[in-house]
Amino acid sequence: MECGPGYAIASAALPSIQPVHHVAWAERPVVNTPSSDGTTPTSASSSSDGPPLHDPPPAAPAPLDWEAHKQVIKDLYMGQNLNLNEVVERMKAYNFHATPRMYKAQFARWTWSKYNCKRMRRDLSSGKAIEKSTGKSCHRVKRQRPAKPARKKDCASSQKTQEASPPAEIATTAPAPMMRRSQYPQLSVLSYQVAHADDGTRFMQSVLTDIRNHVYSFFSRKPEWQKSSGTGLISAYNYAFYDSFRIAMDSFVKNEHFNGGEILRQAFVEVEEALQTDYSSTFYFFFIDLPDLFLHYGRHDIFVILLAHINRLTAVGLRDKIIGAGFASLHALAESNPAFLRHYIGCASGLWCDLLSELRGPRDRSTLLARRNHIRHAHATDPPRVKALCDDYDHLLGQVQKHWGPGHTASRHMEDVVLLTHLNYDHFTNDFAARNERLIENVERKYQLTTSEASSPVTPESIESSSSAGDGKFETLPLEAWDMLDRNIRSNCYHRLASYYIHQGDAGLATLYGAKAREGWKTDFWQLEVETALVSAGRLFEAETLRRCRLEAQYFGKLLENDWTVAAAELDYYLNIRPSVMRNMPPTTGGSWAPSLGYGNMPGLRALSKSSR
Repeated sequence: MECGPGYAIASAALPSIQPVHHVAWAERPVVNTPSSDGTTPTSASSSSDGPPLHDPPPAAPAPLDWEAHKQVIKDLYMGQNLNLNEVVERMKAYNFHATPRMYKAQFARWTWSKYNCKRMRRDLSSGKAIEKSTGKSCHRVKRQRPAKPARKKDCASSQKTQEASPPAEIATTAPAPMMRRSQYPQLSVLSYQVAHADDGTRFMQSVLTDIRNHVYSFFSRKPEWQKSSGTGLISAYNYAFYDSFRIAMDSFVKNEHFNGGEILRQAFVEVEEALQTDYSSTFYFFFIDLPDLFLHYGRHDIFVILLAHINRLTAVGLRDKIIGAGFASLHALAESNPAFLRHYIGCASGLWCDLLSELRGPRDRSTLLARRNHIRHAHATDPPRVKALCDDYDHLLGQVQKHWGPGHTASRHMEDVVLLTHLNYDHFTNDFAARNERLIENVERKYQLTTSEASSPVTPESIESSSSAGDGKFETLPLEAWDMLDRNIRSNCYHRLASYYIHQGDAGLATLYGAKAREGWKTDFWQLEVETALVSAGRLFEAETLRRCRLEAQYFGKLLENDWTVAAAELDYYLNIRPSVMRNMPPTTGGSWAPSLGYGNMPGLRALSKSSR
């Protein structure tokens, strides 16, 4: 007989019990063995010259007998989780005899239910009180055939048990030994969930299990998760509509409810499109970053509405029913225990880090981004953790420079990300200012920037480069010829220097470098100008990458919040231009631009939800 994990405790033997009364028919052997001549010997109490007597069917115990033995039966059947046949045999030691059908009828009178049977579901729907087995699952565990080696081992142990003779006082009443399936070392998901004390932890464990299963699934069927180099970033961090939710939250804070509602409705539509296509690039966003965003703004109510909308969508026809169950558990957690969401976000983010560290390596670029986000999600900005992260990023920078070369855009972008991480966590090393100044010099050397005749700071109004004719002369290029990535790196360096000198208490240098950071831009929000220009040029991958860095800096208060009353053009971009551009742009627009930042994606393919089918 095969038994599930819920029967593990059933193998424990009860102490020897002396029967109170002895009757002749109870002392007969349970199984009669045939004699040498092929006949079956008669019972000890039967006549030697008459035919063998058959035991009459036992009469049903009286109601008072059932009540007298109720606690013993309950301990065996409900407490120790023995099956019904074992209970029948064990109760014979108490001189209590009844058939399994009698037990079932009495259990119905006592309203005992141990499995998710039809009777229990009927009683629950009618409102009747049901007493279930304490600490046991009310679901039937799917039985599986054990592996052949395990079955042989169980058979051998069963034979040893059969050869051992039981004590004389219980030899007539002990049940026959049963062969059980060997228990696996790890608990099943179901038993692990039931072990929790309340619904909040059970819902959280359900979502964490869903995250783990999906990450393993992505790794098994996504070639880039396995084959991309450690310096490349897998397409698991798609922030295509993260900014839409954030702008909607900003609009609500500024009492611009009309704009906020329009952008929020647009974000809901983008969520539907992402769920109906390949959501491997937005899975992290849905289950980790999006809950953190709503908690950051204190808009738990909108988060619950979004999850309810997703659950209605999954009921209609979501391609993956497993992710639908994960959303349902997350919705139940958000509704039942909102205060538990922060703990869930920290655990889910930490689980994501551990899984990527196991599958991709602890110093992989994707793992480091997960660790960077985990510090934000778990609010764990302790200095040792931050220092370890920054040291690993410096190691990654060396690998990127070795692969692409020190002067490549990918190397400069990687150093820009490393220095941004230092700034966000106020991890100012002794060479922090020198590294930013050196990065500025590298960018200026690429374009050979020249100072104007006036004493004003260096302004990127013209670029000198070698003539294409090779005559040694220089030509002046217009401002449109500047690469947006390099302009953004230069302004970021000056902005970090301004923040550094504010931290050091030097207001003069902070003001000077702050002015240099804004040179050549129309507004103080140069990051938005860069992202808009990149999207207009079809370089959505770079735009989304820079947007992720900007959002992180704004999260930690290292950049100005978007003033949409001033940046009206950017608001129009998010309301009208960007949705149509992302919806209609072919996945190969812009050429093979993906390696420009060294992320290792396939050339000419963007990691967008609509194009990742």
